[in-house]
Amino acid sequence: DDTTQPDTTDAGDVGAAPGEGAAGEPVDELTDAVADYIVASSSRAVEGESAVCMAESIVETVGRERLEEIGVADGGDLLTTLERPEVESGLPPAMACLDDQQVRDLISSTLRLDVLQSLNARSPDCLVDGWFEGFGREKLTELYAVWAAPGSVELGTVLTPDELGILGDVIAECAATGEAPATP
Repeated sequence: DDTTQPDTTDAGDVGAAPGEGAAGEPVDELTDAVADYIVASSSRAVEGESAVCMAESIVETVGRERLEEIGVADGGDLLTTLERPEVESGLPPAMACLDDQQVRDLISSTLRLDVLQSLNARSPDCLVDGWFEGFGREKLTELYAVWAAPGSVELGTVLTPDELGILGDVIAECAATGEAPATP
C-alpha cells in the first residue's frame, strides 16, 4: 500500500525505487543516475522504463568508464561534458527506446528558447512535427544528436541541399502560422 509511504518524487525520480528499474528489475547506480538525468533534462518527457532503457543504451554506447570519468553519478551534465562524437553516436541508439510520440515530445521539450526565438517559431511542436514528417524519424534523431552535442556545427555539413530545404520550409511555415505544417 503506497499510501503509507511519504512522497519522495522529485524531478530526477524515474518512477521506481532507488536501484530498481520501472519494472522492479535491478539497475546499477550509474544507470540510475543517467536515467535520472534523462528524466530531469527532458522535463519529464521521458520517464520510467523508457528513461531506464535510454540510460542502459547510453551506458553501453558511451561506456561505463567514460561516464564515471565525467562524474555522471555525481550530477555531471552529459550533454556538456561528453565530446561531440560521443553525443552524436550515443544519443540516436538511446532514442530507439522511444516510440514516435516520445521522440517528438523529447525534442519539443528540449528545444532551447533561444533557438525558438532565433527561428521566430511560435511552437516547438510545430517545428518538430514538421521536421519529423519531412526528415523521418531516423534522420531527425541524428540531427537532434548534432544539435544536442556541445559546440556548433554547420548544418550544410550534415544535411543535403534537399534536407536544408525541408528545414527551411518547416521553419517558414511555423513562423508564419504557428500551426503544424500540412503533411505531404
